Amino acid sequence: MRKSFQDIILLFISYILLFVSLVSLGSCEQDKIIISKISGVSNHPYSHLETALSVNPIKSNNIVVASMISDGGYSIEYSVIYASFDGCDTWAASLNQTDGSSIFPDGDPALTCDIYGHFYFASLHDGFTVWKSTDGGLKWSKSSVVPGSKAYDREFIVADLQDTFLNRLYTSGKFEIEPQPSNIHPEVMAISQSIDGGASFSSPKTFLPISANEALNAPMSMHLTDKGVLLVSSSKFYLDSIPMDVYANLRMGDGNEIVGKIEMLVSYDKGQQFVPYTVATHQSYGHDMPVKSLKCLGCGGMTSVTSKDDETIYITWIEAVSGYCRVVVSSSKDGKNWSIPVIVDPENHHPSDISNPNIAVNNKGQILVVWNDRRNGSSDMCFQLMGAFSIDGGETFQPSYIIDDQLTCPCRDPEGVIFDDCRFVNGGDTQGIGVLPNDQFVIVYPRDQDGKMELFLARIPDLAYY
Repeated sequence: MRKSFQDIILLFISYILLFVSLVSLGSCEQDKIIISKISGVSNHPYSHLETALSVNPIKSNNIVVASMISDGGYSIEYSVIYASFDGCDTWAASLNQTDGSSIFPDGDPALTCDIYGHFYFASLHDGFTVWKSTDGGLKWSKSSVVPGSKAYDREFIVADLQDTFLNRLYTSGKFEIEPQPSNIHPEVMAISQSIDGGASFSSPKTFLPISANEALNAPMSMHLTDKGVLLVSSSKFYLDSIPMDVYANLRMGDGNEIVGKIEMLVSYDKGQQFVPYTVATHQSYGHDMPVKSLKCLGCGGMTSVTSKDDETIYITWIEAVSGYCRVVVSSSKDGKNWSIPVIVDPENHHPSDISNPNIAVNNKGQILVVWNDRRNGSSDMCFQLMGAFSIDGGETFQPSYIIDDQLTCPCRDPEGVIFDDCRFVNGGDTQGIGVLPNDQFVIVYPRDQDGKMELFLARIPDLAYY
């Protein structure tokens, strides 16, 4: 049958479109990633680092990010918050209504948003202070102080999106109590909750190490699944793997890996009772190896995906593998039984370390793990943001790829560096990540610009766009 001239033209156009699509598929993956500076508001004289991110569950274009501000080394000056109402295109500096400034005292920023679109920000001010915003993150008022201690460390906050009646919030962190008669290490995990939208918090439930041989290193992540399973993870070390003369001087490690475990506190009844489970054995590096420990001792991340009949929880953290810090992932259906950790980037044979891993999963079950990678830097000190996808529930990961090709080199003298000098400029403990309703991933992270660390945001489409 003879084709009309119009049919021939349409066929020609279809071939052109097919050719363009094939060229696009072969192009650099960077073209599919939108990277933007959080501009117009990052005018602080110091560097941004250690980030948090939260997406409004009822207004997906409303996104809030937070970051610490450091003088470039160990000292934390304050924290800052930025809000977007157009899906990350433009940003506004948030206002602390306590003093009318854009500064929020102290560090370790954490964010969450409740079912009503109210955001909550936490920092280590006055031990553990929670601020609340009811206008999408523009203005914040001091809501309450979480009781328990004036010396909390690495705190988290999460909203219960299923609790529309009590507007429940959970918090976690660690602090030190008086030494126990049995010589159990005095640092404890502490978990509190609010049933009035953050106006007050309960006295914390505290969890001592289960034996005198265990020492709590750091809280790592906190997560609440759609089915109401509350999980709080931490890293612990076994004291018999640490020389006691070194430990007595607060210097963990003698040049070898420290051995311990990743522990999960799990509650199935809205925080009334918790049961500890071991996720995996754990190896890291101590402060006697500052160049290693400032990367390996950071936090990880946790997320979950829920269908009608199924729920899967994922956790990521940093593991010492063959002499280097690597990112691993484990999964669970119930918070009790965990899979053998999978190395996310097994093809990386470069002599370099990673830091700042975090993880997110979209509604399609696509998992994205991101981290700061040093394989393309000099002396293992320059990093760039990298990521890897999994489409089989975390059993395997696709080849890693560069999200942002900009290298950041915060520590110029790796031989003479001490732990405190580079602790936070390597990114701190956390990396903000989230998922939008369209299954797009968003990551907020610090990178070098004009000699200081500014905030950048990457938007990564789900795999259907690749």
